[in-house]
Amino acid sequence: MDKEIKSLFNDELLNDLKKQSGIKNELRLLRGFENLVYEFEENGKPYIYRVSHTQRRTRDEIKGEIEFLSFLYNNEIPVSRALTFKNSSEISEVFKKDKNGNEISFAGVIFEKAKGTKPDKDKFTGSVIRKVGEVTGLMHKLTQEFIPSDEKFRRQTWEKDYIHLANNNFEDSDINIRNKWDENFSSLKNIKLDGEHCGLIHTDIHAGNFFVDEDENITIFDFDDCCYYYFVNDIAMSTYYYVMMEKSKKDKTEKAKFFLNEYLNGYNKVYNAQESWFKYFPLMLKQREFVVYLVLKRTMDEAWLNGDGKEFMNEYKFNLENDIPYLNEDLTV
Repeated sequence: MDKEIKSLFNDELLNDLKKQSGIKNELRLLRGFENLVYEFEENGKPYIYRVSHTQRRTRDEIKGEIEFLSFLYNNEIPVSRALTFKNSSEISEVFKKDKNGNEISFAGVIFEKAKGTKPDKDKFTGSVIRKVGEVTGLMHKLTQEFIPSDEKFRRQTWEKDYIHLANNNFEDSDINIRNKWDENFSSLKNIKLDGEHCGLIHTDIHAGNFFVDEDENITIFDFDDCCYYYFVNDIAMSTYYYVMMEKSKKDKTEKAKFFLNEYLNGYNKVYNAQESWFKYFPLMLKQREFVVYLVLKRTMDEAWLNGDGKEFMNEYKFNLENDIPYLNEDLTV
């Protein structure tokens, strides 16, 4: 969440949202990156409460996310659906003016808490990777049947978020990176967004957005970024984050090969990942590098950017300015 917008949110607004949503018990903040995510209990059962600002997601877009989750859940896809408590609002909303007098609203939604825990290194086994691939393939197969109840609830195509991110976060000193961003964006725009290779997808399936239970069943959550995009983007994003912490490109590439082999074994059981999709893989990996760089610049404080995160950010900047691929070019799928 943008630092300035986050500073507008306070306990009074949170309590108002809680009241509208029918939440009586205390909220515990879990994280506050793009949204404020809380956990609470009701009748001994854990739930998630997400607060987002509607400059980033309109009320109708949030409703579209909720409808898509319900569709997937009703078709037996393991996702954390949105819930409504008795006599309460599906989407709660409060309003606040910023320093320029512009009205900003914050929206609250209750979600089921996923079963299990975050997959750490020991839990992120080959069988779990195959399960992630299989569930993603099932979502891609089903999404072609999804129709929102009203056109106003239709989620956006992928360009909107990326244009907004670029226009609001590049600085004058980023001119070289901005030029590279524009090249990447133009290349992706040239891919035709129709047919059996695209639809409404999650776009951000990684170890922070699904849980694994004792039987290695997974539950996917955080569909906040869902949009109409190419199916291979989901595959690329899961790969990107799986290898992200490896230091060398060689190690990243070797780990990516292992991941993709397991992932596609699961995916291709239920849907066909076409070979032609993967010519766009480097473009999508590079696109995510741009996104990570800009989102960190927007959300992290100066102490981190000039301290612990300085080396990380400088490496990203160098790679983006110099067209250094995320993985070795000899990656084969």
